[in-house]
Amino acid sequence: MRASPPTLTETPRRRPAAYDLYSEWEIEKIHEKADAIFAILDRNGDGEISEDELRSHLLTAGYAEEAIVELHEMLDANPRDGIISQSELREGFVRYPPLLEAPGLGETLRRRPAAYDLYSEEEIEKIHEKADAIFAVLDRNGDGEISEDELRSHLLTAGYAEEAVVELYEMLDTNPRDGAVSQSELREGFVRYPPLLEAPGLGELDESEWAAVYDEADATFAALDLDGNGSLSLAELQEHFAGVEGPSYSSVAVGRIFAKLDADSDGEISLAEFRGGYARYRAMRLALGSGFATGGLQM
Repeated sequence: MRASPPTLTETPRRRPAAYDLYSEWEIEKIHEKADAIFAILDRNGDGEISEDELRSHLLTAGYAEEAIVELHEMLDANPRDGIISQSELREGFVRYPPLLEAPGLGETLRRRPAAYDLYSEEEIEKIHEKADAIFAVLDRNGDGEISEDELRSHLLTAGYAEEAVVELYEMLDTNPRDGAVSQSELREGFVRYPPLLEAPGLGELDESEWAAVYDEADATFAALDLDGNGSLSLAELQEHFAGVEGPSYSSVAVGRIFAKLDADSDGEISLAEFRGGYARYRAMRLALGSGFATGGLQM
């Protein structure tokens, strides 16, 4: 029997020394910021940033052509293949601190609010997970930000007064106050303002109450399951969100909601998975057509 040729394996790279300058929490925040920028720059959604995609974004921010070429070459480092991966952008934000405040790219890295000290790291992770699920529902156009119009369309359906929506939006839009709520701002808001964890249209229903909405979940599932095969496809979910009032849902936004419901990532949503997300998240029930999560938050 002929022996198989040896397999070449890539030697894992050491983490750049620049990482030693930050705490793990600071690195997580920097990576989070890089991921938000990556989602904006990767216009065709192929998981890479081309020089043309970077150019289109930064010319609008006032960058010179030469500066864009230099920045792309600086970030395209591992390997130097003409494209910037998500990991390369993350690493670039760590290695080159000025990017954290650069026009069109960064923001000032803030210290973690004191409210975080009230929770364990496990509790913070769970709160962030809840906030991320809500963010996927609220960010209708999938641009990585929640506009006031997107928040309004969702919360008015939940019975909030217009004044309460405005006040809540201003409360969440803090870092920076730029007229948009980022994923990190929503996460931080859920940590700083515990009532949001149970707020109508936003918070999480206690697990002891999930069974009470299973019948409603089953009926909604049956209505969404257009081909009646016992599972929901991405196309069926897109069909539903195409008819929702208010700002339209982009294919990116629907894909993120689908991913939150598809717990085992097998490309379809089973009834059990649908029940879990529908019963757990008030925002998910509201977005999927339920009038159950109503009665606005008292500000």
